[in-house]
Amino acid sequence: MLKLTDDMKDLLKHNLCYIATASKDGMPCVAPKSCRFTDDGRLYYIEWAGKKTYANLVANPKIAISACSADKKTNYRFEGGAEVQTSGPVFDHESKRRAEAGKRAVVAIVMVDVTDVFDMGKKDPGGRVEL
Repeated sequence: MLKLTDDMKDLLKHNLCYIATASKDGMPCVAPKSCRFTDDGRLYYIEWAGKKTYANLVANPKIAISACSADKKTNYRFEGGAEVQTSGPVFDHESKRRAEAGKRAVVAIVMVDVTDVFDMGKKDPGGRVEL
């Protein structure tokens, strides 16, 4: 797992992210999600819909996340593997938090192991970021 910079974490945490997955047959799917971080810095998102993106990750754990800040003119693509969790401490925490807020139940927590980062902004369009 790559250690993301604070600026990258801020971008992911405070902007809508787009999650890209593919079915085992290669059919693409892109869905908006909100990213979060565990106390030890692991990237994850809450899967509450449990539909196509979820099914894709169960069948094919490869994932890409695009995050953009128009204000800061910053855009990165994060790629890696996903671990779908339907129990555990983060799942329990988020389930309780969402229930207390009257939001939809958590179907799964998707932990992301970022292995590559690409600068999609003006600085180096499509260039791999060395971390």
